[in-house]
Amino acid sequence: MTELQLGNKNVGDGHSAFIIAEIGINHQGDVSIAKNLIQKAKECGADAVKLQKRCISRILTKSGLEMAYDNRNSFGKTYGEH
Repeated sequence: MTELQLGNKNVGDGHSAFIIAEIGINHQGDVSIAKNLIQKAKECGADAVKLQKRCISRILTKSGLEMAYDNRNSFGKTYGEH
């Protein structure tokens, strides 16, 4: 494997793993939540984080947005509200 440097860490054969924390969309589009999750990942030893952001209104149809989201982890009653 080729060795390379990411930030101040060497990656490749003979080096420890480069840990990437998956935050995904758990920040709910809120920058302060994202910053908090990044800080927690750093405290846990992550070398980097991966985030996602998506616009659900571009992914789902109107009926899809209005569909009931019946889940104990839901942030709203419909997919659009969640």
